[in-house]
Amino acid sequence: MPDIYEYINYRKLLSDLYTEKKAQFAHFSYRYIAQKVGFTSAGFFTNILNGKRNISSENIFKFAQLFKLKRAETEYFELLVLFEQAKNHDQKKYYFEKILSSKKSKLKITDKQHYEFYSKWYYTAVREVLDVYRFTGDYAELAKKISPSITPAEAKKAVDLLLAMGLLKKAAIKFLHRPMILSAPDTRRNHWQ
Repeated sequence: MPDIYEYINYRKLLSDLYTEKKAQFAHFSYRYIAQKVGFTSAGFFTNILNGKRNISSENIFKFAQLFKLKRAETEYFELLVLFEQAKNHDQKKYYFEKILSSKKSKLKITDKQHYEFYSKWYYTAVREVLDVYRFTGDYAELAKKISPSITPAEAKKAVDLLLAMGLLKKAAIKFLHRPMILSAPDTRRNHWQ
């Protein structure tokens, strides 16, 4: 079973839990999940994974039962959901601090980074946009996706901080890739693979 204490994104956790169960049990399908959790359609789970739908407080516990999470794991999973679905920056900060203070959390962030993350509202906004936007390395384009808009320099600063904090991982996230190094005398901007 994936170590849930290494996750900050409950959607990624659910995806990994599903993949593991599917490998163990052929009958473990989206339709099976819909029946067990109480969704009317198997597509609802797909929408959760894609960030198009959220899960309710009641469904937190249904998912915990489905994936046989222990009590402490269920509490951590609930924090992940509440953090992800928080309505404003203050709520995000509150749940993020609870996640970090969880005794079993494996997320380690220095105090300086922690302070920096909450010092600017747009760090959270950039993180949320990157959940649904295929980032190509164009910070100007990323900046336009944030409302109210931010500068490309602020977008880059946010991405750099999120990477340093481990909230984004170049190798693990579908839209963020390692920069390709261009050899001299090529003067084009760095491209993202």
